[in-house]
Amino acid sequence: MDNKEFKIELEFRTKLFISDLISFLKKVTYDHVDVLILNRLIKTCLKFGSSYRRANMSSKEGFLVNLAEALDYIYEVDYLLKLVADTWTLVVEEENRLRRIKLECRELQTIFKALKY
Repeated sequence: MDNKEFKIELEFRTKLFISDLISFLKKVTYDHVDVLILNRLIKTCLKFGSSYRRANMSSKEGFLVNLAEALDYIYEVDYLLKLVADTWTLVVEEENRLRRIKLECRELQTIFKALKY
């Protein structure tokens, strides 16, 4: 796989991660306190995706700046997902889905961190 194909594949994977997370959040029951985490999680996740997309359209220097920004956002998404796992009451099926989403989040962190260096 060449560099261009890798970027396309990673952008698709990033979009799929965001779509899966939003789909999950739409189906989970939450209370008024959880709405704050929900809003922040969606906002941060969307910023992550747009930062990486912007990175792909940038020069090499711009790529690294936008990639660093995307990495910051995916770290925040990971933190918010941990809060969801620790504080929200989820049924087993939702817990399993959240576990898969968290795994993908960590894999994306690893990939973006490797790209940065």
